[in-house]
This record gives sequence, structure tokens and C-alpha cells, in this order.
Amino acid sequence: MPLNEAYERYEVDVLDGSDNVVRTLTVTDATSVVYTAAQQSTDGISSPFDIIVYQLSDQVGRGIGRRTTING
Repeated sequence: MPLNEAYERYEVDVLDGSDNVVRTLTVTDATSVVYTAAQQSTDGISSPFDIIVYQLSDQVGRGIGRRTTING
């Protein structure tokens, strides 16, 4: 369990090639999330693409994001 938090929760922003957020995925009570092929197709996303992961806090809201590239 995260420090000083009742639940481990995250938001994942999926970015297009121009750094626009095309989808935000919410992760509650889990440590993984699936961005399906159907969602990627709807969003016009193909590999590689970037995401930004934010931990959600009851005290401060959305924390500082960590950006990474997804390949395949």
C-alpha cells in the first residue's frame, strides 16, 4: 500500500505523435492496465507511443507524471 494513501490509484495519459492526450485510462486497486488494440485503433495510435503515468492521491490529487515510451 502506498505511503499515507488508502488506495493505490493511477491515471495513464496516452499521447499521440503531437503530444496531445488522446485517452486517459484510470487504474483503481491494480498495478496494471490494458490499452486494447480496439482502443488504439479508435485513437489512431500505433507503436511506438508515449504515455504519462500519474499516481492519484486523496491528499493532493494527481501527482507528478512519469513519461515513458511503449514499443509494441
